[in-house]
Amino acid sequence: EGKGDMGEVGSILGTSMVDAKIKALLYVAIILPHLFYLVLWTKPKAWKALCKTFRQKPIDMLALFAGLMKGLQFVSLALFLRDLFLPNTILETIMAIPFANLILSLLLFSVGQSLNIGVYKALGMKGVYYGVKFGAKVR
Repeated sequence: EGKGDMGEVGSILGTSMVDAKIKALLYVAIILPHLFYLVLWTKPKAWKALCKTFRQKPIDMLALFAGLMKGLQFVSLALFLRDLFLPNTILETIMAIPFANLILSLLLFSVGQSLNIGVYKALGMKGVYYGVKFGAKVR
């Protein structure tokens, strides 16, 4: 099996079509949150009205959507990376990365997650998910 070969699915749909779909999913997953948050920030009344239709609090529904978008980003990135490497070369690729780079990557990831946790602790869910735009008191 060659690079990008997806077995039966690839042979039925054509590998290049599958690759294009995965890339399109990745692009949508990257762009979607920015557009979504732009609309939320500039049109909070529309979001409140939509949430009211579903009998949901705007902040709770935003938290759900944010989680779903992060999930879409993770899945699309995983699919992209899966197609980027041959299945038997992922470990070889990781092993080829200099040890210092791996340590630095883990350190930066840890710092980023610490900042995320700190923001949630400092602002709370209402602050993180634009509660001020929906009339909630933010600490």
